[in-house]
Amino acid sequence: MAVVEMAGLTIVGPKEEVLAVAVKLLAKGCFEPLSVDSVIGDREIRSKISTSEGNPWDELLSKMENVWKRAKQRLPEPVMEQGKDSLPFEDLKKKVESIAGKLEIWQRRASELSVEREKLEAAKVYAEALASSDTDESAVFKTEILRIFAGSLSEDNFERLKEASLEVPLLPVLLKKTGDTCWIVVITVSGYLEGAEKLLESVFFQNFPLEDLAEHAGSDWNESLDRKIDNHSRAILKLHEAVEGYVVKNRKRLEDLYARIYCMKRVYDICRKRGEVSGLYLVSGWLPAREMPEIRAMIEEKAPGTVILSETVSMKKESGKIPVFLSNLPFVRYFQDVVALYSMPAYGEKDPSLFVAITFCIFFGFMFGDIAHGFILSGAAFFMEKRGILSRSFGSVLGLAGLSSVIFGFLYGSIFGNEHIIEGIWLSPLEDINSLIVSAIILGITVISAGMMINISICYRKKDWGKALFDVQGLAGLFLYWFAVILAWSFLSATDLPISPWILVTVTLLLVLVIFFSDVLSEAVFKNSQSRESSVVHVFHVLHNLLSFLGNTVSFVRLAAFALNHVGLSLAVLMLSEMVTGLPGGNILAWVILVTGHLIIVSLEGLIVFIQTLRLEYYEFFSKFYTGGGRAFSPVRWK
Repeated sequence: MAVVEMAGLTIVGPKEEVLAVAVKLLAKGCFEPLSVDSVIGDREIRSKISTSEGNPWDELLSKMENVWKRAKQRLPEPVMEQGKDSLPFEDLKKKVESIAGKLEIWQRRASELSVEREKLEAAKVYAEALASSDTDESAVFKTEILRIFAGSLSEDNFERLKEASLEVPLLPVLLKKTGDTCWIVVITVSGYLEGAEKLLESVFFQNFPLEDLAEHAGSDWNESLDRKIDNHSRAILKLHEAVEGYVVKNRKRLEDLYARIYCMKRVYDICRKRGEVSGLYLVSGWLPAREMPEIRAMIEEKAPGTVILSETVSMKKESGKIPVFLSNLPFVRYFQDVVALYSMPAYGEKDPSLFVAITFCIFFGFMFGDIAHGFILSGAAFFMEKRGILSRSFGSVLGLAGLSSVIFGFLYGSIFGNEHIIEGIWLSPLEDINSLIVSAIILGITVISAGMMINISICYRKKDWGKALFDVQGLAGLFLYWFAVILAWSFLSATDLPISPWILVTVTLLLVLVIFFSDVLSEAVFKNSQSRESSVVHVFHVLHNLLSFLGNTVSFVRLAAFALNHVGLSLAVLMLSEMVTGLPGGNILAWVILVTGHLIIVSLEGLIVFIQTLRLEYYEFFSKFYTGGGRAFSPVRWK
């Protein structure tokens, strides 16, 4: 449950050895490449090292993928076989080009035959039209006053063309319709020839020159065209079958070739930012420090000619350049994306994912507590996750939020907003409004206090004693907040305190003074020579944080407000369904209202409660301790 300590790794060695090491790093999926420019700052040394950002295997992999696509086969799942020797790039390139070239010739020939078949089909349509009209072909194809186009287009585009022809001197005539394709002739005048061509182009009209069609308008056109069309169709089918058959027949060899190229492509993704000098490869990057012993032992055994340079980065050192890798329990891991929506924790900063996982479920369940609605929400989240509509993490977050709603539903005794079916374990939002509001405020005080305690622990780890003790988010601010809460509770409840309220007021004022002069005290007590912000900025910063104590605490009243709102909406749906039962068909209408109303509550109000939960996390909780600004660790993996 923390930000994992990272280490920088640089290896320098012969190309073959470095590539072998890269295969091992790829298998572990724990290495993020780093540009050589960020490792070597000396310009003289840097000028002697050539770099390459390209990956020579990208083109080969693309050609292999096209082989499977041409055969209309699903891409194979590449299997990583570390013990298999990698063939030289040029040898694999020749194999791929040979296979791709053969299939490309078949594909190109099939495309050519398809174009010729379309011309033959067009010729048959227009020859049939001429034969049925008893029109001399010369009168059609050799006219000088009119201009005639023959071709095909989709049914939708034909409708668009007919609408456009109402305003221009152009007449489209439908001759035949096959499926969604319309075979037409378009007649226009010579003066509108250029406009007609632009209009036909806009509706994706496929033109067949009349001169070509005229060749097939002889006396034996029918039998001849049918025979040619049939021959072309069979030839096209044979070519497609040849492509598919080649892949099926040579599947094992092609899968092996694809896996080798895929593997080398991923290996070179690790080496993409490599440096090269005198036949040596220089590869740098980040990896978790816990992986270093195994990687070091593997390099010493498998790559004796390779030099290892590593640097373990202290967790206390903050740097935006160091990637952040989070390691959490499965339940907590789902909420890492909720934290990332705000910002990734900086390297060395406290990871709040565990606290977010706990408080998120509590906040959501408090506002959306209902047994039935919670089960519906969890079921919908599971369904959307399986269908790929939601990612696994957000689907799991939503599902866990639904289960939290179920738990709070038992605490409230609420099923579809009805609190009279079962008895609540804790309280009824409608009947115990005061207790609900007090519970929400107590929960808010607890969360705000926890945020300040986390901030104190962070300052302690950084040895920043001044902020830990005197800052508005430090120990002084925490005591001030508690004293203010005690005074407010005493005043609102008219309860006598065991000590004089004036003592609390005096201590509160002293704490306010300590916070306002926190920089001075920090420098005087701990000899902190760090640069301080200006007095004006510091005063405004303190005032803003002191006022935020009140605003943040009152903000948690929304927990009670949305819990009441949820029950109110559910009761409104129930009352509306009961009102229509006396109408004709009222029973059916009542069920429609119930189903529709509760679906709207689960979807619409569920979204609103989700947003309000995020707001409480980000503004009321994170504002006490969280900085963020980190960059996620992005290693090169097999997939």
